[in-house]
Amino acid sequence: MMRPQKAFGMIILWVIVTGWIIAPAHAANLDNGITVTEASGSSQTDRPFTISRVFAQGDIPGFAQARVGGLAVPTQCNVKTRWPDGSVRHAMISFKGTLSASGQVDVDFINQAGGNNGGALRQSEMLAAFYDFGADIQISNGSLTETAGAKTMLDDGAYTYWLQGPIVTQIILEDRSPARVYDLGFDADKPFHPIFVATFYPGWNGVKVEYIGENMWTTHMKDMDYALTLTAGENNPAIQYTKASFTHFGRTRWRKTFWIGQEPGAIVIDHNFPYMIHSKMVPSYDLTKVVSASAIQSEINSFNSRDTDINGNGQFNKAFGTTGGRPEIGLLPRWSVRYLYTFDPGLYDVMLGNGEVSGHVPIHYRESDPNKFFDDLDTVDAFGRTLSVDARPTVESDLGRGRIVPEDIMTYPGPISNNDWQVDLAHQGSFAYIPYLITGDWYFLEEEYQWAAYNVASGNPNSLSWGRHADWGRISNQVRGEAWGLRNIAHAAFLAPDGSPEQKYFIQKLNNSLAAYEGEHNITDGAFYDPTPGSKWEWGNSVHAVFGPNPLHIMYEGSTSNKILIGLDTSVVSAGGAPWMFNFWYICMGHINELGFSSGKLLETVSKNLLNQILHPDYNPFLVDNYHIGTRGLDGVYLTTWAQVKAGHEVSSDSSFGSNYAYSYNKIAKGAASFLVGNSDGGLLGIDAYAWMKANIPDEVQNDDPSWAFVPRVSVTLPPPDKTPLAAPRRLRVM
Repeated sequence: MMRPQKAFGMIILWVIVTGWIIAPAHAANLDNGITVTEASGSSQTDRPFTISRVFAQGDIPGFAQARVGGLAVPTQCNVKTRWPDGSVRHAMISFKGTLSASGQVDVDFINQAGGNNGGALRQSEMLAAFYDFGADIQISNGSLTETAGAKTMLDDGAYTYWLQGPIVTQIILEDRSPARVYDLGFDADKPFHPIFVATFYPGWNGVKVEYIGENMWTTHMKDMDYALTLTAGENNPAIQYTKASFTHFGRTRWRKTFWIGQEPGAIVIDHNFPYMIHSKMVPSYDLTKVVSASAIQSEINSFNSRDTDINGNGQFNKAFGTTGGRPEIGLLPRWSVRYLYTFDPGLYDVMLGNGEVSGHVPIHYRESDPNKFFDDLDTVDAFGRTLSVDARPTVESDLGRGRIVPEDIMTYPGPISNNDWQVDLAHQGSFAYIPYLITGDWYFLEEEYQWAAYNVASGNPNSLSWGRHADWGRISNQVRGEAWGLRNIAHAAFLAPDGSPEQKYFIQKLNNSLAAYEGEHNITDGAFYDPTPGSKWEWGNSVHAVFGPNPLHIMYEGSTSNKILIGLDTSVVSAGGAPWMFNFWYICMGHINELGFSSGKLLETVSKNLLNQILHPDYNPFLVDNYHIGTRGLDGVYLTTWAQVKAGHEVSSDSSFGSNYAYSYNKIAKGAASFLVGNSDGGLLGIDAYAWMKANIPDEVQNDDPSWAFVPRVSVTLPPPDKTPLAAPRRLRVM
């Protein structure tokens, strides 16, 4: 049985808005608990649990302690990140509990002074006969066979701790040094890098083992063919997986997970979607939507019909640029959103299976030049880390080899192929964000790093052009590519453990893009104002803000291509853009701001364009559904009045929206408008803009697919539908 969605009756502030009532949608005292349901049909005594949890800022000041059925229990809390006020943001929380057969128990989390992080298993204890620890990766090309062993790595001390404490010990076993001691291959290049992740619960006669195979060293990777066998256990090892000869493509990795000994019984966890929204790890979704059983089964059937084994693409389209409203196109994939609404166990498998597909996409690089530095200060060795534009300023992840500066070129022996994947930023999905938030698996964290690193190093690095500006890593793409690319960079920055080089790197590169945006839109009261010549802000201001004044806050200058001018009156406008791409960008900037990054002023400024599209009396709000919108006049500079923008449409008298499906442009626009609440432009209010969209755009189809069903972070009780724009300001009265 799933946790019922909460009724938000406990409101800390009421505001009357001339016929409306608005209030915080996710109250500050919303409980942070989860519900665990026994799913094996047998009771489970002293079962170990490890829960990945993001907490709202201020909820857990020190460390989290679990209460099982209302009773506080000994808890190990491995904090990965903290909010700016020092409270826990993301932690891995481990404890033990007993479940009756098919029973259910509520678990919530309170503060405790310490994390109980001492007493992790030592090397000799992990090697004890009790655990029978041993796991092998064996590859063969028919004449040669090579093996990497987890026990050998543990014997040699080649491991690092990921989780430490008396309840769970989790280690990462590999040699990530220039010696590459355990790497495999059938010639001197040895491109195969083996990794094991082993999870021990003291007193529990079983060990979870993740087998990871990588072919992504910047100076050693190449396509390699082999047959694969995975075994588990030191005594009488059992074959867990085999695969006949296949090609392990360069720039890819794979993962398989098995247990040695006793595996804990099946459970289903309701992670409490309202609290996840409250913590701001995900946007404010409309909790009135209900995903039907038929939609759940349809998603499961679709997943089960796809190849998710090594090299498979699951439900992702290999050709990223394929047109249409595909389920992976969005802030989060449809299957992940459906899982969050239901926590259905079948959708759990879909969400994780599609997440593991991330490793099969040829975008992965691990630096293997021992003479490079990962960071801009040259203090962190790059070896073993993701691709860095501080290590290789003119490298291009799209080309894989680099340009301009010879020493930035990757010298891998090759050849490498893309296995029919055609990757871009403009249609890039979110592969690993929700899988990591739900599981806390290190593998998915590394996948987030890989996508972010790929995006930072994408595009033309020429610092004199409109490109990424070499080691700035500025995202330069279509508007939608900038939206999705920055989303994945922000996710990596949000998830990276505190103090890690990756956290610093991805925050820095994210901020570089945001600073250039602020300069482009001449924002002088934002987070990055710096008119000093050569600064990121000044560069954006001097290089991009060259199309005259931009009082309409047009997202970007637009294109003059005939393709983009379709539907526009070329006797009025010379360039156009795609308003639906702008809406992607508003949604991403809103989400990034909620994660704690400095995109708020940028969103506030640029989203005034959408606000005026909906409310300005000289425009027609039904045009928000159009494929293109005019951006510049015949003189080549930005349009300056909304009457000009309206006249720029070939048809400007629309009085209804043309489509009603979950991915239609009006649904995306309404989702973007949810981030307008609190914004204003003169007498126009964002809350009025959202109200008009809510009143005029039907949303019943968003029950089964709520991917774009965003609502303001305040709940809004709306007046009767009004089919005209609301231009007059409304007075706020606080009770």
